[in-house]
Amino acid sequence: MASSYANRFSLPAPSFSKPASLEVARGKNESKDVGTVLRAALSIGGFYSEESVLQRAADRLYHSIVCQTEDSDVLDTFSVEQNFQGLFGLIVLHVWMLLSRLRSEGAAGKELSQAIYHVFLDDVERRLHSDGLRVKVQNMLRELEQSFFGSVVSCSLFFLILYQLEFDCYRGPREACI
Repeated sequence: MASSYANRFSLPAPSFSKPASLEVARGKNESKDVGTVLRAALSIGGFYSEESVLQRAADRLYHSIVCQTEDSDVLDTFSVEQNFQGLFGLIVLHVWMLLSRLRSEGAAGKELSQAIYHVFLDDVERRLHSDGLRVKVQNMLRELEQSFFGSVVSCSLFFLILYQLEFDCYRGPREACI
């Protein structure tokens, strides 16, 4: 009885060939038409809108920040613990550097920096939830936001003072300005 069942519902023999691309071979004209149709559909769907392009750019930039801060070589070099507080501090520093760089780009940089900041807040909230915090998340987010702003002001003042000191070294001696 088992053999009749196997004969009626036989499965194809497993294939041990190399994996192949899922892309379908097309002629030159056909792929161009599909590309045009796809581009038109994406355009109608809002994929190429200013907000969508801005959001994708912010996501990519923030993803590169996170990749840099979660690199084990960076964490070991600066003796940063791989927990929420240690990674938050490094991410804040990297976000500050990026936002200060984007500040010089004018209105487009301001829009992009705002989008990156929103991605940063979403990631911080996700990290809090993944660490098991379920109660008073909004209070913790508010405190972390204040911590971010305090760190930004501190970093900005620190580098402003360093810049003034370096500039003063080239100008010559003068009275203390700090």
